[in-house]
Amino acid sequence: MGNIQLNIEQLFDSPIKIRLLNLFLRNPETSFKLNEAAGKIGCRPPVARRHILRLKEIGFLLSKTRKGKGVGYILNNQFLFYPELKNLILKSIPIPFEKLKRQLKNLGNIKLAIISGIFLNSEGSRTDMLLVGERINQKKLNNFIKKTEQNIGKEVVYTIFDAKEFNYRLNVRDRFVRDIIGGRHEKLIQRLKI
Repeated sequence: MGNIQLNIEQLFDSPIKIRLLNLFLRNPETSFKLNEAAGKIGCRPPVARRHILRLKEIGFLLSKTRKGKGVGYILNNQFLFYPELKNLILKSIPIPFEKLKRQLKNLGNIKLAIISGIFLNSEGSRTDMLLVGERINQKKLNNFIKKTEQNIGKEVVYTIFDAKEFNYRLNVRDRFVRDIIGGRHEKLIQRLKI
């Protein structure tokens, strides 16, 4: 790594940089072009560029020329604090549960909201979020998912059922529903008996 001296403030000095840390640590094998990274974390390219160049300067990121696609940036898994940062990011709760709960209540008549997978830093879950409800506003849901993905740095896999379909699947012991309820999960909203 050379003689680069690193101050902890260089890593955690802004919300944008924290989103970039999330993005690259949760996608360690992926190379992102500047505009891709900016889109994924929800900021303007010039702002992302400034922070990406600082992360490259301290050795956290490497630039990688992608054939026919220009320069991309990828996580440097030889970075001095890589194991510690990976553990910190992957063990921390990406979004506080109370904040998620408040945001979910604004989407419509949610009767059940279960989170798992990325929200609990759990591998192998079939969905990250299961929502059961009526009159869920699709535009608000799309906005919520997009902002959540920007904060987490990873795609959120979600499933929506109305109450009738969910109850039917529950009663016939549908494997998908059983896997979610039987696996590691947190119920943020529970107005259904399960």
